[in-house]
Amino acid sequence: MKKDRKKDTGAPATSRPLLPWVAAMAGGVLGFLGYVGFDQYYLEWICLVPILWAISGQAPGRAFFIGWIAGIVGHAGGFYWIVTMLRQFADAPWLLAAGGLLLLAAANGLICFSGAGNDGHDADPSTGTLMPPCDSADVIGVGAVRVAG
Repeated sequence: MKKDRKKDTGAPATSRPLLPWVAAMAGGVLGFLGYVGFDQYYLEWICLVPILWAISGQAPGRAFFIGWIAGIVGHAGGFYWIVTMLRQFADAPWLLAAGGLLLLAAANGLICFSGAGNDGHDADPSTGTLMPPCDSADVIGVGAVRVAG
């Protein structure tokens, strides 16, 4: 009898379903701490490691939402000053200003991270493809590419 063995892909453990989400948030925090004002620039070199780990082996939809959370956290931390600006110049109450920051972070999070594995998936999500960050000066993209380009 042949036993069906599951290949270890290094993907996040399913016994801890929150771990990929925590890793994505940690990647977002590392990302914004590397920008001006926090002066921890060396963190930019490793900020994508927890995010790439979190989305590896995930279904495309789940990978998209994990990446989106990383983008939201990264942009909310990087644009924290939006709350003060909205309160000072728009005379917005704190709750409305914080909501504005959250909406801005959610919108920017969409362009910051896209789902991984949107090409090359079959029944086995571990066969999806990932590419490294591209055009990182303007946009950090995490997604799949075809071998032929």
